[in-house]
Amino acid sequence: MKYFLEQAVEASKLVADKYKGSLTENTGVLQQSADDPSNPYFDMFAQEDLSDVKEVLLWRQYARGLSTHNINAAAGRGNYRIGLTRGFVQNFLMKDGTPVYAHGSYADGDGYYMGDKTVADVRVNRDPRLSIFLKEPGQKNILFEVDNNEGTEVVMEEPYPAITSGDGERGYATGYALRKGGSFNRKYYANGGGYTAAVCFRAAEALLNYMEASYLLNGTLDATAREYWTVLRQRAGISTDFDKTIAATDMSKEAENDWGAYTGGSVISDKTLYNIRRERRCEFLAEGLATWTCAVAFLNKYYLSHEFTRYYGISPISYLTHRRIEVCKNLLENTDHEISDIAHLAGFSSQSYLAQSFRKYCGMTAGEYRRSKKNQTI
Repeated sequence: MKYFLEQAVEASKLVADKYKGSLTENTGVLQQSADDPSNPYFDMFAQEDLSDVKEVLLWRQYARGLSTHNINAAAGRGNYRIGLTRGFVQNFLMKDGTPVYAHGSYADGDGYYMGDKTVADVRVNRDPRLSIFLKEPGQKNILFEVDNNEGTEVVMEEPYPAITSGDGERGYATGYALRKGGSFNRKYYANGGGYTAAVCFRAAEALLNYMEASYLLNGTLDATAREYWTVLRQRAGISTDFDKTIAATDMSKEAENDWGAYTGGSVISDKTLYNIRRERRCEFLAEGLATWTCAVAFLNKYYLSHEFTRYYGISPISYLTHRRIEVCKNLLENTDHEISDIAHLAGFSSQSYLAQSFRKYCGMTAGEYRRSKKNQTI
């Protein structure tokens, strides 16, 4: 486990250090007029071309009439009856970095937290990653090209969620519906005819990967992890005092709402680890939903291979095999594991495939490599 955490720390830091100053701005405000400034963070999930968005490391392009999806129509309604649970919503912090229960009960707040009697109340003073994407009845869903008749599946103004409807396309599963991935331009709302880009991988994930891997490895937040957490909080628009968040976290309260507060059937005792994982959940809110609808599920393997090779100068399979060989070499040098076990740990489908690959890349067998390294230490 230590080796894999070390690899995660090393790899994530390379990406995080390169992009930590290039994360997309979040104004914290949901645009509600064509004349208002746009929010670049919101638009990152709702525009055609992501080539100039530095935070996005891999994305899928769509084209009108050629390659399309239905993300916008889904986000304009109830996301095909997939909604947030109340527990997930309550997991989002207040803007001051405190949990909602620090300001009253989950149901009733102290005036800073407004409680959850209405969606409008839920959005007040909350982490903008929730407030800009959580749809509120009465909000405008379309601001541009409002008369574009191609957008036949549009809902101009957000209604009260139709949670009693059994319509798989237009119903709402819960009272908490999201607009993440939905555009304010009506032209993308043709039935099955959306062509906004799909985000596959973002640099923000590298910062989070480092934070969690380094904490699991060392049991403490090092200076780099603290820097990355500050960067993520600044971009989100909430207090950067995550120590305050950790101190205010009551795991018994979290466990009332959140299955993520448990591990192995028991409540997590490490509040720092829990809050690192909370940060990840809030940052990547429902991005797997868009992936399910249109992105990775339809990502052409030849396109992915071409883009990967163009960027890294090596094919994905060669890169993966090389990394697996490096894992094998480390385990051969530092453990007494059987070679068959090492093949499994490194991700090879069989010992024979490891033997073939190892000889190709290293010019010797795995056994010969182990013996040569042991002889060097004698």
